[in-house]
Amino acid sequence: NKGRLSKLWNRSLTKNMLSAFSRVSAKCEPSHFAEGNYMVLRDAEGGRSQVHFLHGNPKLGDPTLKAFDIVCAKFTEAYQLSRELGTRFVVVYAPSAYAVHHNLSNVIEVSKEVQTWEPNDLPERIRAMLADISPDIDYLDLTPVLRSAAEKGSRIFLVDDTHWTALGHRIVAKAISDFLNSYPQDIRTYW
Repeated sequence: NKGRLSKLWNRSLTKNMLSAFSRVSAKCEPSHFAEGNYMVLRDAEGGRSQVHFLHGNPKLGDPTLKAFDIVCAKFTEAYQLSRELGTRFVVVYAPSAYAVHHNLSNVIEVSKEVQTWEPNDLPERIRAMLADISPDIDYLDLTPVLRSAAEKGSRIFLVDDTHWTALGHRIVAKAISDFLNSYPQDIRTYW
């Protein structure tokens, strides 16, 4: 059966190792779309570091706000389920690379396209939405901790990707750990 063989090949160690090797050996270059969307920053050593953005923070128009209503309903449902289970409900907001790097003091150059972008107020909207659902919902916005590290010249995001670097992951892990460890000991024993 051709379909079954295809499924087996896609799950095979050999195929996945070959794919991983080709990704590692390929030169890392920004996508064509992101070439004109960049900032140049002063890095931790005083050199220059370029960050490419796949997108900015889109304005929150009608389609986004309609989706926001769906997200609100899902958060409400998740909060109610967590209450039934006797657990805390924590929401962690992960910002875009643009939101982290916008208007940092160590920005040297900004592409013409990125100069037209403006950050949106999504983190504040999410905070307000969660407070309306219940004041018992905990919220951690990772924007400040990531901005602080980026302003010191740390590379938080991959050059041509929306994902965090290893350092970015460590910063986020520490921020979440510190946040959760701020709970009283009797609550933390359930984690």
